[in-house]
Amino acid sequence: MDLPDGRREVTARAAGKDERARLLAALAGPFGDFHRYATLRSRETQIVILAPRAAPSEASPASD
Repeated sequence: MDLPDGRREVTARAAGKDERARLLAALAGPFGDFHRYATLRSRETQIVILAPRAAPSEASPASD
């Protein structure tokens, strides 16, 4: 991911059911029409969580 202070490697995952409900409620504030837009879609709107990827030295060793 390219950010103003440089490039970062991230891992993406779909939000779980509880996370999704919490995040949708949080998005209602700054993006007031988000929920209305989501209801117009024929499919569920995905909420994606991005997390910094561990540096190679921090990653757990591969198992044999």
